[in-house]
Amino acid sequence: MRERARLGSLAVTLAPPFWAWQWDAETGSASGTESVDGNAGTMSYDAWTGDNGKAASSRVALGGYFQPFADNGIMDISANPAISYDAETWTVLDSAHAGGFVGLYVGEYTLQGEFEQAVIDQQIDVTSVAGGGQGSTSGYPLFGSTPVDSNHFYEIWVWAGGDAEADGWSLFWGSAALSYGNLSVPSISVYAY
Repeated sequence: MRERARLGSLAVTLAPPFWAWQWDAETGSASGTESVDGNAGTMSYDAWTGDNGKAASSRVALGGYFQPFADNGIMDISANPAISYDAETWTVLDSAHAGGFVGLYVGEYTLQGEFEQAVIDQQIDVTSVAGGGQGSTSGYPLFGSTPVDSNHFYEIWVWAGGDAEADGWSLFWGSAALSYGNLSVPSISVYAY
């Protein structure tokens, strides 16, 4: 098979209005809520176990798509979302879990729109952003790189999410958990070469 030559480079900036996506799952009395505004470039998630416990997961994303011109090449993606978050647990003779993430997600699709694979699935623990259970940053640097080709298009997302798991409260023991995040995504940079 003969490899075709690359045709230069291309830099693109994705900016609002973005595509918006959200998802959640709950068990027991736990709740997951999301808010995504593609026009403003903002999103938030909230996973809370409630007083009776069990598990909640929330996911949010903002993005767009890109199709390379070159037959074969490399695509670099970067973004600097502002983040504020809180991931906490409360326990008495019990255990609980709370966590959150931020990252880049890139899905590869055929030109007919069929999903083939996730070429980037990045999930960075938000407690590593500023340390501890809660914090904020005005711009957290995200970066990913992947081989690409002109026979596919690529959905590019900044995404985030939180998980909370706990048993709830009884008379002498129990637990609760919360994971919350608020993000602002001014732009996503794409460089293909």
